[in-house]
Amino acid sequence: MALQLGALRDALEAAGADKEAARKASEEVAAYQRDTRPLCSDLLLLKWLVGVTLALQLRLSSISESMGDHGSGDVDEGRFD
Repeated sequence: MALQLGALRDALEAAGADKEAARKASEEVAAYQRDTRPLCSDLLLLKWLVGVTLALQLRLSSISESMGDHGSGDVDEGRFD
């Protein structure tokens, strides 16, 4: 027996769907949720990595500013040679 969402199956049957159609629909939705679970895990990892990158960038920016380095050293900003 395939994984089903019992509440969905019951709701479909209560709405007038026959038992076989309700069972198949609930199995399809359960399979869809099972197939998208790895994507949610990957998305969580990406969010975490973006947060860490942002925190490191802000930290490096504050260190750079506290040292007085604003990127305007020897470069003439008006020339593109």
